[in-house]
Amino acid sequence: MGRSFVLDKTLDELSQLLRSRPSFYVSINVSSEDLRTRRFLNALTARLRDTGVRPAQVRIEATERSSMDADVTRQTIAAFRHAGHPV
Repeated sequence: MGRSFVLDKTLDELSQLLRSRPSFYVSINVSSEDLRTRRFLNALTARLRDTGVRPAQVRIEATERSSMDADVTRQTIAAFRHAGHPV
């Protein structure tokens, strides 16, 4: 299963609940690869655009730490936070 399939499925199944319960959130595990570039962030931002789900309701969790490039990862995490996603 690809990341976009999981993201689409998650938002399809939970967006109504998240809209109706602003204090609820979903956490999405992302790999170190997803934190090397802004590609996943861009896909997430585009997918959330018309759902009514607030970025703060989609939390990002890093699943791998050992293979992360600290400088690049820091920049991407900052971009996720700037977009409103808790990391």
